[in-house]
Amino acid sequence: MLENEKNRFNGNDWYRRLMDKRTRAALREQSEAFELDHADDSDEELLQFVLARSKILGHAPQMCEVTGARMIVQRFGSWAKVIHAIGYQYCSGTRILERSQRYRFEYARQQSAYRAERREKNEQRIKKKKSKKPKTPAHSGD
Repeated sequence: MLENEKNRFNGNDWYRRLMDKRTRAALREQSEAFELDHADDSDEELLQFVLARSKILGHAPQMCEVTGARMIVQRFGSWAKVIHAIGYQYCSGTRILERSQRYRFEYARQQSAYRAERREKNEQRIKKKKSKKPKTPAHSGD
């Protein structure tokens, strides 16, 4: 590999990193909003939320697969206790966030939002460029 190739801009990598950053920020915001909205929920209501999520997934969810999991763990003491409370066997393996359904769904949503933002920005740039063009006076035949 040439030294120059290491420092080359890779648009695909840049785009993937940008989408990952946006996705993680959106998931963080969703969890923070969940924590505010559900701070007064009973333990039973939180367990019902996790149980509903497990039914959607078809398995006992890992923390990264549940919005607001951090708050739920604070309430119950550990994720294992949450999983046992909803009637599942706790599996100590960890799921990688990027492979979770929640992440993939949000990633796709961020891609759509980014493309819409880019389209809007390009349309504004084109309108601005058109409005700046000087109008040439009609040539008179003197």
